Amino acid sequence: MTQISKEGLLKRLNKSHDHEIEEIYIKRLSSELKIINDMGFPDYFLVVWDYIKFARDNSIPVGPGRGSAAGSLVAFALQITNIDPVKHGLLFERFLNPARKSMPDIDTDFCIDRRNEVIDYVTNRYGEDKVAQIITFNKMTSKAVLKDVARVLDIPYGESDKMAKLIPVVRGKPYKLDEMIGKNSPSTEFRDKYLKDSQVKRWVDLALRIEGTNKTYGVHAAGVVISSEPLDMLVPLQRNNEGQIITQYSMDDIESLGLLKMDFLGLKNLTMIDKTISLIESSTGQKINIDDLPPNDNKTFDLIGRGDLEGIFQLESSGMKQVVKDFKPNSLEDLSSILALYRPGPLDAGLIPKFINRKNGSEKIDFPHPNIESILTETHGIMVYQEQIMKIAQDLAGYSLGEADLLRRAMGKKKVSEMVKHRNLFIEGSSKKGVDTKIANDLFDQMVLFAEYCFNKSHSTAYGAVTYQTAFLKAHFPVAYMASLLSVNSGSSDKMQRYISNCYSMGIEVIPPSINSSGIDFTVKKDQILFGLSAIKNLGDSAITNIIDNRNKHGIFKSFSDLCDRLPSNILNKRNLESLIHCGALDEFSKDNNRAQLFYDLDNVMEWASSRNRDRLSGQGNLFESMSNNQNKDFSLSQQSKVDDYSLIEKLKLEKQLLGFYLSDHPLKHLAKQAKLVSPVCISQLEDYHDRAKVSLVGMIPELKQITTRKGDRMAKVHLEDLSGNCEAIVFPKTYVRLSEFLLTDTRLLIWGTIDKKSDKVQLIIDDCREIDNLKLLVIYLDSSQASDIKIQNTIRDCLVKFKPDKQKCGNKTPVLAAVRNNDSVTYVKFGDQFCVGDILGVSELLTEKSFQVNLKPLVK
Repeated sequence: MTQISKEGLLKRLNKSHDHEIEEIYIKRLSSELKIINDMGFPDYFLVVWDYIKFARDNSIPVGPGRGSAAGSLVAFALQITNIDPVKHGLLFERFLNPARKSMPDIDTDFCIDRRNEVIDYVTNRYGEDKVAQIITFNKMTSKAVLKDVARVLDIPYGESDKMAKLIPVVRGKPYKLDEMIGKNSPSTEFRDKYLKDSQVKRWVDLALRIEGTNKTYGVHAAGVVISSEPLDMLVPLQRNNEGQIITQYSMDDIESLGLLKMDFLGLKNLTMIDKTISLIESSTGQKINIDDLPPNDNKTFDLIGRGDLEGIFQLESSGMKQVVKDFKPNSLEDLSSILALYRPGPLDAGLIPKFINRKNGSEKIDFPHPNIESILTETHGIMVYQEQIMKIAQDLAGYSLGEADLLRRAMGKKKVSEMVKHRNLFIEGSSKKGVDTKIANDLFDQMVLFAEYCFNKSHSTAYGAVTYQTAFLKAHFPVAYMASLLSVNSGSSDKMQRYISNCYSMGIEVIPPSINSSGIDFTVKKDQILFGLSAIKNLGDSAITNIIDNRNKHGIFKSFSDLCDRLPSNILNKRNLESLIHCGALDEFSKDNNRAQLFYDLDNVMEWASSRNRDRLSGQGNLFESMSNNQNKDFSLSQQSKVDDYSLIEKLKLEKQLLGFYLSDHPLKHLAKQAKLVSPVCISQLEDYHDRAKVSLVGMIPELKQITTRKGDRMAKVHLEDLSGNCEAIVFPKTYVRLSEFLLTDTRLLIWGTIDKKSDKVQLIIDDCREIDNLKLLVIYLDSSQASDIKIQNTIRDCLVKFKPDKQKCGNKTPVLAAVRNNDSVTYVKFGDQFCVGDILGVSELLTEKSFQVNLKPLVK
């Protein structure tokens, strides 16, 4: 291991001889190797080095590192990690500490598509009887167990669903039932029902007894156990549904037995990066070394700073987007800090606003002591990393880094007895370095406070590097990056719709699939993204493989009949061909892209192709073809009846069924500009708003389900969608009575609603709506001086308030706009939804009497 490490370090630092390497690297490598040898872990490092070397040698993407292992120079030299710990100030003792006897834990990210190749390699190298994946158990959470028990007790679904929705979900975890019925319950309604309703009490009590028990099992997303002896002699094993050998003991039990556990994680972003690099090379010839990017690229940080974060690793959540836009990072250190701070503890403690204010200069940066200024400078005087606490203990109180790691752990776990011991040691050590006892005591208290929030710098730096890589590729190669992003997320229609919307906002067109141009994945065609065949529903892997292989071997398909002739029904069946027709992949075979004509011709062309295939199989085809010199190879459609193409709505409906969304067009696409006049909010932004916020948006209802309540009233659960995405919406009985005539599938609507965040995901409660196609807006024309005149503003407000919509009526709200003239330009400004009017003619007459110029302008021309 020593030899491989030294050779690896020379290669890493691009040096030829040992004497060319800086002394800090030589000393640190020697120190780490001694600790690893003394603790008996060389074999562990060599096993990890071996399978990561296999991955790199076989072009399987490997992450730059994760967890505390990124703090090891030996791991860097062995190419286990890609982060230079000396350059980034990472500490080996945070990873492996001789004062804390514990196994090293090197977790590795691999391309999610090829992770199994690495596991197969390890299995073959060490023996199938010595390698197994680790079982994981799915437990019954409060929401799930409440519904399960309700089914057994014959409690109606509507009632159980309503009770379950009263349980808040905080950062992905629902409150436990004992918390829901306790004095500090987050839902008084839930607690009151439990205390006052005997049936609910029995129901919840039964659920409490089995909450937290194991419900199902699966395979751990990463864990693999490797043994020097046959595993069936050490732990019980089983095969899962896919036939893989897995342990019957969970991760914690495996570790308690002293068995070697490795984490092989599949990271989708590595797959996406690899696909992007391949697309760049195939489309431009340019080869990108993702591990050797320019470190502080302005274009990359400009993209991050303006919040264009769709598909950017770790940054695309709505909350993170706002943080990044406010913070405007301009270095890897900044990215690392954001990733470390955007966690429950720092968020709850309000550290992020403080951090942003200090970086932007609106808050003074102060340091608890001058001797630790250099340690906290990169994080603007705030303790963000666990390594900072360790360095403070070392520099200020004379701790060794091994001892400092024990201090860090004691603080993080709030071990009182150890804390008392360390406080005395810290104050004593600080006094020897001339630090006042009170200052040392106060600083120790601060360290205790921040230790609860501090994060592992090694991990956030390594993941910050992946964040930077994804942002760099999106900034410099947006078409290739977005194509790869769509390929990797083709299984999620929600994400696909969001990312396609992002493509449009970037000026990148996503074009329908083509039988003669599309590959398996999304690809680059000039400056456009061509849809991949794998994203088409009802088209399996076998059909796709046959299409591409035949095309590569015999050239492009010249016509519909040529396709069916070369790939007869036993290879490409009727369902496959229907999907290809209706998603647009065969448009090039029809004049004016008439998909209805292709569908009408389908049966006849397939019968003709089948007949030719039967002749070939019987030996007649070759004879007749040679006699006719291939004159009869193409099927003539001249005698076929002509049919009109589908209407745009029909065509788009079929397209959506097969692709998951509208692609060649969208019923709302031509309304995008007008929609912004009446509603700047889109569905993908709803999660940015707080619970019970009032919003308005323009959307469609692709699906509606009527529900009858226990009282016999009708209400509805609907799916809403716009160009940016989709969400669920609820229409309660009183509202549904008034709006049912408008709530029709595929109708374009202006919707007013209330954000509801009580359930697991954001939904909208519909309060009112108007059909867009018949909607007229009230436009009040003002010059710029009138618009800024408070008296005129008050006059307009008084007129609008007189004609407020009746709260007992729905479907008659009209938005009001001001068209403000400034020289030769006109700016449209929407009045708040509280100023919508009910009687549009009445308010128009009143405003005209007050000498205002008004107009009733249709939203859709």
